[in-house]
Amino acid sequence: MIKYLFYIFLASISFSQIQQDGYPKYFDSSPDINIQYITVNQEEQINRDFHPMVFKFGEEYNVDVRFLDEAMVIIEDDTYTFILGLSSLNAYGIGINFNNFFLTENAELYFYDRERTTFLGSLTSSNNKSSGNLTTSIIKGSDIIIELNVPQSEISKIRLTIDSI
Repeated sequence: MIKYLFYIFLASISFSQIQQDGYPKYFDSSPDINIQYITVNQEEQINRDFHPMVFKFGEEYNVDVRFLDEAMVIIEDDTYTFILGLSSLNAYGIGINFNNFFLTENAELYFYDRERTTFLGSLTSSNNKSSGNLTTSIIKGSDIIIELNVPQSEISKIRLTIDSI
């Protein structure tokens, strides 16, 4: 029994999300920043038709969010900060599935709750996968903020498309 638990633990570590050092620029800023929130259409629920023995901890919704197109932009020197909020009514937490994920060498991606009590990140180019997919851990709250900091010269190479939450 212990041997099996050990193997499960090792497998979970091998698939865990790698976070790098860093701190979101606007995490400590006043909530008065005019963040635009995209509200999830809960009629777009995904039915994965899981086996009855599979524990389902939440609902999954189709979205099609091209992050760079939807986010507000703040420019300071040569660094562009893209900020976008996602809102899902009555959610205890939100996990994000990217179907098109690519960060450049100097890009940093963060996720945090509206109340700014905790954050996830930074995600960097070390999180890029050959599949172009990435799923985040759950970020607590029904309203979360995504922040990307990237040098102007690298913006055209960034790919961030959210296909479901």
